[in-house]
Amino acid sequence: MAVSQSDWTIRRAGDADMGSLTRLFFTSVREGAGPDYTESQRAAWAPDLPETEVWRVRLADQKVWLAQDGAGEVIGFMTLRQDGHIDFGFVAPAYIGRDVAYDLYGILEAEAKADGLNRLTSDASTMAKAFFTRQGWEIVREQAPVRHGVALKNWHMAKSLNG
Repeated sequence: MAVSQSDWTIRRAGDADMGSLTRLFFTSVREGAGPDYTESQRAAWAPDLPETEVWRVRLADQKVWLAQDGAGEVIGFMTLRQDGHIDFGFVAPAYIGRDVAYDLYGILEAEAKADGLNRLTSDASTMAKAFFTRQGWEIVREQAPVRHGVALKNWHMAKSLNG
């Protein structure tokens, strides 16, 4: 099912979309995360463009939604694992603050409820923390994962879907 917004369409992603997802992830981290993370942190988080096949395997058992603009370019995506963990949520830098994440999340949360999940979790970046907080999420703990020898800051967050 595709949901159409004024400037974008949201649909489930498939194998053919993996290259677009990896490119969006890389661009979002390297450019979109600039205000919240140093250049060395962004380089550690996404040192290279991820390999499409690695992502295909990682996302194989996840539900993946993407948003694409009128030209068919992927401008955002979110993933949901079977255990209710949002593994990825990224928006193209040019679309940050334009409700792409909000629209993707709305579909993801509705699907999680329909699947009978009671709780959602995520390890949220600084920008994602603000977004999830606005959606009623709570911070469980601050974390400092190390990627390629560089400490990053994120927050383990959760939201109850019961009530």
